[in-house]
Amino acid sequence: MNVVLAFNPFAAINQNPYVESVEDVWVVWAVSLFILVAMIAGSVRKLRLHHFRRFFREEKGASYALPYVLTFPFILILVCVMIQCTLILLVKCGSVYASYAAARSAIVWRSSDPESDAKGLQNAKYYANRAAMLGMTPFSSGYESHAKRVFPLLLAETVSSGEFPFSDPQIHTIALDQFFDLYSDMYVRLAQQHNETGKASAIIKQPNALAREGYVKNKLIYAGLATSVEFEDSFKQQAPVWNEDVRVTVKHKMHLHIPVAARVLNNDAPGGFLSPLYFARDIQTTVTLPSEACKDTPRLGVPYDPAFMSRYFNFN
Repeated sequence: MNVVLAFNPFAAINQNPYVESVEDVWVVWAVSLFILVAMIAGSVRKLRLHHFRRFFREEKGASYALPYVLTFPFILILVCVMIQCTLILLVKCGSVYASYAAARSAIVWRSSDPESDAKGLQNAKYYANRAAMLGMTPFSSGYESHAKRVFPLLLAETVSSGEFPFSDPQIHTIALDQFFDLYSDMYVRLAQQHNETGKASAIIKQPNALAREGYVKNKLIYAGLATSVEFEDSFKQQAPVWNEDVRVTVKHKMHLHIPVAARVLNNDAPGGFLSPLYFARDIQTTVTLPSEACKDTPRLGVPYDPAFMSRYFNFN
C-alpha cells in the first residue's frame, strides 16, 4: 500500500524563496556556526588562570599554546566560510526583495497599453528589470575589479557618456550620474527629516557623509550586469487576467572574494574549484504574485500608458 503524505516538508522548504538555490549555503552556515560556538564554549570552560601564570613563569608552560597554534588554521578557515556564507545569504535576502519588486512592476506594466499587447510586454520587461536592478544595487559589489573579472565582455561595452548595457542589452540603459544624484538627494532629505524631528538615526547621522560617487556607481553597474529577470511563456504570450498567478524569476551572479571559502561555495566560475579567473555564486529567486490588473477594458480610468504619462512624469 502506497502512503502519500499530504504535506511534504522538503518540498515546502525548496519552494521557500529564502532557500531556493542556496540550500547548501544554509547547511554549511549552520554547521559552521555550531562548530565555532562549540569550540568557543569548550575553550571557555577549560580556561584556567593558573595556565596563564605558568605560561609566563616557566618555559614548558608554552606547551599549553601548542593546541591553539595547531588548530588556528582550521578556525581561520571556519571563520572565512561563515563570513562568505553570511554574505551570500544577505544577497539572497536582497534578491527576494528584488524579485517581489520585479513581479509587481511586471504585473502593472504588462497591461499598460490596451492597444498593443507587444508594447505592454516591452513595458513589463523594461520596468521589471529596472526594479530588480535597483533592488539588488545595495547588495552588489562596489569594486570595479569584480565586475571586470566576472563580466569582462559586457563591461567593455561601457560607453563614454556614462551609460552601460544590462545583462539583457535590448532592455535599456540608465544614466549613472542621474542615479547618484537621486541617491544624494534622498540621503540628504532623510537626514534633514531626522534632524527636524530631533530623533537620532543609527543609519544617517551626517547629511554630508555620502558614499564615494565611484563606489555607488560601481554597485549600480554590477547590479545591472549581474541581474536578470525571466518570465513564464504564458506571461509573454498574453497579459494575465484578473487574479491569475504571475511567476517571476530573478537571477543574480554574486562575486565571491573571501579566501578559501570562495572556492568551496563557488558554483559558476569556469574551472570550478581551481578557477584562475574568478569565483561566483548564481543566486536565483522565484516568486509568485496574483495579477491585480483591471477586469474591464477601461481599467481604472487612469491612463497610465507611458506615452501619456511621459508628458507629466519622467520614468527614465
